[in-house]
Amino acid sequence: MTIEAQAKGKQSMALSKLHPIAREINARMEKADKAHDQAQDHRLSAALQLASAKEICDKAKIKFEEWCKENIKLAYETARKLLPAGMAEAEKKGAGLLLLNDLRANNAKRNAKSRAKVKAARTAPAHVPTVKTAPHNPIVEAYDVLKAQPKEQQKTFAENLAGRAGLVVVAPSRVLSTNAPQAAWQAFEALDGNERRAFLIKACESIGAKVTLPNDAKPAPVDGGDLLAIPAAFKRSVTPAAPAAPARKRRSAQAVSQHTTSMMCGTRSTS
Repeated sequence: MTIEAQAKGKQSMALSKLHPIAREINARMEKADKAHDQAQDHRLSAALQLASAKEICDKAKIKFEEWCKENIKLAYETARKLLPAGMAEAEKKGAGLLLLNDLRANNAKRNAKSRAKVKAARTAPAHVPTVKTAPHNPIVEAYDVLKAQPKEQQKTFAENLAGRAGLVVVAPSRVLSTNAPQAAWQAFEALDGNERRAFLIKACESIGAKVTLPNDAKPAPVDGGDLLAIPAAFKRSVTPAAPAAPARKRRSAQAVSQHTTSMMCGTRSTS
């Protein structure tokens, strides 16, 4: 059902005012499409009429969007963009034309951008999916080439390559026979003290020998097996003293008395 069929009272009166406005808007927009020199003037006039129609619809409680879709040949989106220019021109002369110029410039940029995208899509090459490949490794590639050769030619091929680099190809058995002692000695030098000792013991046991290390020797017993005795080299050399003369024995009192008595008896006999 159209707006006119639903209109009553004030809305009917408003619609009667809106009919000539709709015809004016459609006519102005048709002239704007044909008269390029005066296109902006015709658009501005249409914008002014849209502003008037919006005001009438608001007062009569008519939906402006529905009225535009039923009565205006423009798309509602275009009418909505023209409406601010008409409202600005109604308030201040020349303001609406500035808005229209900005709107025209923005439309031109948007259209140019859209055309560029379409052109790029037409000229762009078809999308080719990229295939990930393994990184280039010349060593691996050279090895693969060597493996691809027959076995009888692999040695000759390797010798030729080595000769170009100033090298010589040696069989594994010859390498072991010539370099084994040197390699063993280098490995032995890389060991620490305890590891060297364990290696020597193990190596000698494998050939039936025995290793006696300095740390395993025990000190020889000194002075009849007494380990606590002082070695002879550390003893002092002291000259023994001469034996002392025996002390004279003191005569006892009885011996002295006897001697005195004998002497007295001898004296008497003499007299």
